[in-house]
Formats: sequence, structure tokens, C-alpha cells
Amino acid sequence: MTYLNDGGPLMYPLLILLIIILLLITKGFFKNNDKKKLISTISTLGLFSMVFGFFVQIIGFMGALDSIVMAGDISPSVLAEGLIISYFAPLFGIVIFFISQIGKIALTWTIKAS
Repeated sequence: MTYLNDGGPLMYPLLILLIIILLLITKGFFKNNDKKKLISTISTLGLFSMVFGFFVQIIGFMGALDSIVMAGDISPSVLAEGLIISYFAPLFGIVIFFISQIGKIALTWTIKAS
């Protein structure tokens, strides 16, 4: 949970998107109706998660740079720590994208198998 809190309040929509994607993947394995639409939705939500992660990072950069301008001078270690924290949202978005693509591949295999 600390990564979610450190990444900022916009990390929680990414967590909600992950939960939705996992629920849709699970639904795809247990329900056999209209899997192609479900696969498309999972793929779209995964891509949106990745883009949203980078969007959150840009918003964080803007806030951080504004704070640096106001402070005037900061140490390199503080800047490095801020850069590390700024990568939490894009990394989480990319992980969600990978999970959605793995689910998409698995559901596509179940279509071809039946």
C-alpha cells in the first residue's frame, strides 16, 4: 500500500482499473458469450491504464518542478528520490497493461480451443 500512497492520489484509479480488468478476465473464462467484445474491452482498458500512468507522471513532474522553482535550490538526493517516486504510476500502468495482454492472449486461446 505504501507505493500507492507514495505515487499520489491518482494511483487509486489505476488500482480500480486493475480490479476491473481482473474481473473481466475471470468473467471471460466462466461465461462463453461474446468473448471478442470482452477481449476488446480488456485490451482497451489495459492500454488506457498505461497511458493514464504516464499522464499521472506528467502531472507529478509539473507539481515537483513548481516546488523546485519555489524552493530555489535542492539537493541531488531529494531530486533523485522524487524521480524514483514519479515512476510508480507509469510502472503500475505498464504492469496493468501486461496483465491485460496476458488475459487477452489466454481468452483468445479459449476461443480457438472451443
